[in-house]
Amino acid sequence: MDGSIYSISVLIFINSSFGYLFNSINRQMIVAKQTMLAAGFNIILNLFLIPQYSYIGASSATVATQLLSFFFLLHFASKEGYGLPKDMAFSFIKISIACLIMTHFIGVLDGLSIPLLIAISAAIYFILIFLFRVIDDVDIQMAKQLIGGFKAPGGEGGD
Repeated sequence: MDGSIYSISVLIFINSSFGYLFNSINRQMIVAKQTMLAAGFNIILNLFLIPQYSYIGASSATVATQLLSFFFLLHFASKEGYGLPKDMAFSFIKISIACLIMTHFIGVLDGLSIPLLIAISAAIYFILIFLFRVIDDVDIQMAKQLIGGFKAPGGEGGD
């Protein structure tokens, strides 16, 4: 299955959150400009991509349009004082790279059963975010506490 459906869902969610932000600070014109830019960009991409790539081209154009919208809105959010902290932006980039690598392995291991593919993909992702130092000791401690909360009733608890 094409992973673009998941990317687009995340981008639409984030971009709509930006819309609520700009509406709440009385900057609706930014959203109007982003909408016009995105519509024009999407139409141009569709004119070039759909004849050659059909529905894959349309899907790619939509994802590219949402990415353009995200960066446009992020730029103006930063100008308004609502940007991402630098460490969060670096974490976002590292997580994105980990997702791309995991997606590559999903394509390579496509013949495996779905449960095994999910397990291997999750392991690859968590190893990568650990190696990229996206998670710290506090995150690991929180995960241990969360996992500890799932122990079977009547079993021994504690660390």
